[in-house]
Amino acid sequence: MFCWLFWLLLTACRILMISQVSAFPFACSGRWTALHSCCSRGWFPRTRTQVRSTLPVASFSGLSDRGPVVPSSSSSQALPKKPTQKIRQHANPLTHFNQKPIELEEEWLVKVFPILHKQPAKSRKLIIDIGCAKGGWVLDYAIRYPEHLIIGLELRPAAIELCNYRKAVLLQTHPHRDNTGFLENVLFLKSNANVDLDAILSSIHRFNQQQREASSSCPLSPLTLEMITIQFPDPHFKLSHHKRRVVNASLLNILAKGAQIDSTKLFIQSDIKELMEDMMQHVGGSGYFAAAEGYDEKKTQEQISPFAHIPTEREKACQKQHSAIYRMLYVRNSRPFQTQ
Repeated sequence: MFCWLFWLLLTACRILMISQVSAFPFACSGRWTALHSCCSRGWFPRTRTQVRSTLPVASFSGLSDRGPVVPSSSSSQALPKKPTQKIRQHANPLTHFNQKPIELEEEWLVKVFPILHKQPAKSRKLIIDIGCAKGGWVLDYAIRYPEHLIIGLELRPAAIELCNYRKAVLLQTHPHRDNTGFLENVLFLKSNANVDLDAILSSIHRFNQQQREASSSCPLSPLTLEMITIQFPDPHFKLSHHKRRVVNASLLNILAKGAQIDSTKLFIQSDIKELMEDMMQHVGGSGYFAAAEGYDEKKTQEQISPFAHIPTEREKACQKQHSAIYRMLYVRNSRPFQTQ
């Protein structure tokens, strides 16, 4: 009987702590401090305020695993409103809506990357991340390598909205926000890679050709397609849904056509072994990509990411749980592309 009364008493104290009611008699004695100590040691569930205080610290870009680190409301400049639309974990790329191609303007690269005008260079490396999710890795990469350009492609509109929100917050809060060209090297596109990537790569090829033909007085920096990354894509576990997977024969033909021979790399990684084997089978079956130096298809679990210093949000979660991650890096071989 005494145990039940003691349990009820502790439960009542817990309820009062959550509601932050200070009228309880314990508040006037030293027992309140002891009760708070019990909660902090894990004897009772922690309050929401305590849970927030244990979130991971900010990464290089100022993004934690739960989103941007937003300063207090006393900031002189109002921050953009955070999107409230829920991001679905899965999306069907085969729906009529997702099969509509995006419309690219004739000189869209010059408009979306003003850094091409401000900071001319002999050549700029371009990275394309297929399935950028919430954009954390893309923003980290863009900040660490401001001289490179990076495009994040994502199928879900809500995810793209969150990506642009994160970018807008960093433009107002990051310590390097006053640097010339800060985050002018990153672009997020709502795109179905299997539908739009051919048009994107073709426009990049035309842009480079125009710069080579332009007069020597004012050409812009040509773009070198350095790497295409596919990191932790949607597995679509059901056998009937495998046709929705992003890596397929059609995508590999698009990559082979738009990639630069003996130069462009393809990096894939996943924490699902079956999915990784399926992606490697498609890459190998295309005949246009070979294993990069130092990488072996038989040792995918042992291989290090070429971006080990910039882990994705999924990588951080896998590392925290000590889960296996399978990685493989390919390079476009010298075989000429043949139209199917």
